[in-house]
Amino acid sequence: MLLRYTWLRFLLLATVFVVGFAVVPAVLGRAAPSRPQQVDVAPGYVLVKLEPQAPAAILPAGSEHILGAWYKVPIVEGEDPRAAAQRWAAVSGVVLAQPDTVIHVDREEVAAIPAAEAPAARAAAGLGADLAPNDPLYSRQWNFPMIQTEQAWDVATGSGVKVAVVDSGVHRGDDLACATFVDDYNAITNKAGPGVADDDYGHGTHVAGTIAQCTDNGIGVAGVAPDAQLMPVKVLDASGNGSFSNVAKGVDWARAHGARVINLSLGAQCYPPFDTWQTCSERFGGGNLLNDAIAAAAAADIVIAAAAGNNNLGTLMYPANHPNVIAVTAVDPNMVKAPYADWGSGLDLAAPGGNTALTWNGVEHGGGILQQSKDGSNWNAYVYKQGTSMATAHVSAAAALLRSFVPGATRQQVQDALQSTALDLGTPGPDTTFGYGLIQIASALQAVQAAGATSTPTPTPTETPTATVTPTATLTPTETPTPTATATATETPTASPTAPVTQVWLPLVWQAATAAR
Repeated sequence: MLLRYTWLRFLLLATVFVVGFAVVPAVLGRAAPSRPQQVDVAPGYVLVKLEPQAPAAILPAGSEHILGAWYKVPIVEGEDPRAAAQRWAAVSGVVLAQPDTVIHVDREEVAAIPAAEAPAARAAAGLGADLAPNDPLYSRQWNFPMIQTEQAWDVATGSGVKVAVVDSGVHRGDDLACATFVDDYNAITNKAGPGVADDDYGHGTHVAGTIAQCTDNGIGVAGVAPDAQLMPVKVLDASGNGSFSNVAKGVDWARAHGARVINLSLGAQCYPPFDTWQTCSERFGGGNLLNDAIAAAAAADIVIAAAAGNNNLGTLMYPANHPNVIAVTAVDPNMVKAPYADWGSGLDLAAPGGNTALTWNGVEHGGGILQQSKDGSNWNAYVYKQGTSMATAHVSAAAALLRSFVPGATRQQVQDALQSTALDLGTPGPDTTFGYGLIQIASALQAVQAAGATSTPTPTPTETPTATVTPTATLTPTETPTPTATATATETPTASPTAPVTQVWLPLVWQAATAAR
């Protein structure tokens, strides 16, 4: 992750982590700094929330409706968005005006590694047709047996469940050729349709692979919920940059188009004294907008999982720290806390995130999470990555398996089943290092079935009419349907439009090590 100050930059590649301990104390890691951080704000527009009865006509031509009462409003060329937000905050009918925050991510590469020939790899691992899928590199996916994936496949594969991957998009490589893609959306271009959310960065493809890679197809690797439907929602560009407003648009698109699970392998680091989800989100331009999108998705009974963060700090990232979101941290192949993983109050679950510094089963970098992704210009490469981003994908896939097994299970029943059956790795009971523990999917399937969940109708999304700003100008439609759930989005506290906000970044410090096909 790209951070603007060297005092915040962490040297992940230089970290030496001693493995082999069953328990990592909650105090492991650095204390979160309390100094304020700079922020890059998006130029050319501000985010404006109107009062319930305020007409959209008070906004200028070219304004874009995002969701609810939120609009993206153009400003004078060269005007400071902070000053523009202050100006708009004084307009009658405006509840809140704030600049949008630009999110920066950084990709770190490590050396490519050779892969063993597929038959040799399977033979060395002792894998047979009855024990594992025939994907040639499955023997390198140490993360699957760790969370009871093979036992879970006996009863569920994710069929019928839409999982939205709100990320850099998803590229359909040869090992995703048989996957089912639905309701593609590009929040950057505001376009929908097959192929518009193609990945040009690489992170989203890797995350999507862990969730629903084609499995037992004789190619590459496997996915945890191979029959789940992937909903690619692109909010990050080819450089790994995005904004809070686009993330909010992506979450709301997923809600409106029937997603049952939303994966957010992204976020922004929170620092004391702004380390609660309320205070942290209010300091991020666009954070209040994302809060509204999350509230609407939760009201629609969608399971939302988000990455805890990769800065080895004792505070979780936003939106992982949001109460309607499952916060996920990462463990390595030895089931200890990954050296980069954030920890702290509000942590819910742990899942495999990997550690590419480890040589695992004789394979250099083999302690990472292996999936198909981008290596240079090669989109059919198999790449080891690490991060709480990777861990979050496992939890989203697990939620898909539970919801396919018991379609009527509520989001709370899904979370309760995952938490009550998790393998306790730290201090007995929930703790700040592992949350409730490492997910155990087969056990969670039994728990959600025992909960006696009954099938409930899935809300049918309906399109929101296109809003107009003036009689001569029509706002750009975002195809945001009206929520059909009875609960309404909870209003978030109004923050001063000129209040300082902290540097925003994503938990994507993911090392990549490719495995030759």
